[in-house]
Amino acid sequence: MTDSPHDKLFKEAFGNVKNAAGQIRCMVPPSLVEHIDFASLTPVPADFRDSALRDSQSDLLFSVRVAGREAFVYVLFEHKSSTDRWVPLQLLRYMVRIWERCRAHASNLAYLPPIIPLVVHHQDCGWAAGTCFDDLIDPAVRDIAEFARFTPQFEFLLDDVGRVTDEDIRARTLNAFGMLALLFLRDVRATERFLMRFPLWIDLFRSLQRAESGRDALMVLFRYVSMVADQLGLQRFQQVVHKVLPEAEDSLMTIAEEMRQLGLEQGLHQGMQQGRQEGLQQGLHQGQRALLIELLRTKFGSVDEQVSQRLDEADESALKRFAQRILTAATVSEVFSSEG
Repeated sequence: MTDSPHDKLFKEAFGNVKNAAGQIRCMVPPSLVEHIDFASLTPVPADFRDSALRDSQSDLLFSVRVAGREAFVYVLFEHKSSTDRWVPLQLLRYMVRIWERCRAHASNLAYLPPIIPLVVHHQDCGWAAGTCFDDLIDPAVRDIAEFARFTPQFEFLLDDVGRVTDEDIRARTLNAFGMLALLFLRDVRATERFLMRFPLWIDLFRSLQRAESGRDALMVLFRYVSMVADQLGLQRFQQVVHKVLPEAEDSLMTIAEEMRQLGLEQGLHQGMQQGRQEGLQQGLHQGQRALLIELLRTKFGSVDEQVSQRLDEADESALKRFAQRILTAATVSEVFSSEG
């Protein structure tokens, strides 16, 4: 299963260590930030998600030193159309997988490294569920004081991007690409708001264009729009770019050509698939016909031109009937007796 456009943009922007550090700083309490050695922050290639959830989630894992010890920051990016109250259970499962991987790589491990679970959610609806594992336990039992020691106790830190303002995003220690990625993730599906706010980000686009890999990052953003926006929204987006950011219009045209080529390739692929299927069916039909002729010759001695023609014109079900009749027919004509 391939990643969604939301996954691709999130990973492109926050797989970058500088942006990851800025995102973590804005989510983690200051009292914990002071113990984190952000210079040690390192991406860890991994994917701990359940396959059934990959259409609605993405994840990133980083190792980092906390109070001089190894720790992990696990970032789960949620892009469901509604709040999933079972995220704490999913996080617990993913955290266990991380710890199991640690043990598999270090058989003499004395202690499990701590994990800071972060959830980034970007739907307009906002997050409407709890952030503690306790929230999943039946309150009638959870409120019994003695029961607490039998239940996992942890919470995750939430960044509800759909509710975050431009000013809040700009205050984060992210580069221009990281800021624009969050703004695009927040707004691109709300066409009117996105097109209205786009001109307000012109300084971020200018900064992005000056960056070393700025054009590549711009292409990632534009490609995201082309994959998420509907056709009308995309046409209007092209008009806004032409007016507000004309120097980037060539990048947008490149994306449009990519999409056109992708459409042609998909059509060609579908045609080839159909052709292969038709060829397979034709080959099976010819194989059935050849086998029937061989059976007829074996039993009746010869096959004339008229019989060959009838086999050529027969469909798959007719060929199956002929094969069944050969077993009991006394003459060739009995094989075709009810075929008219």
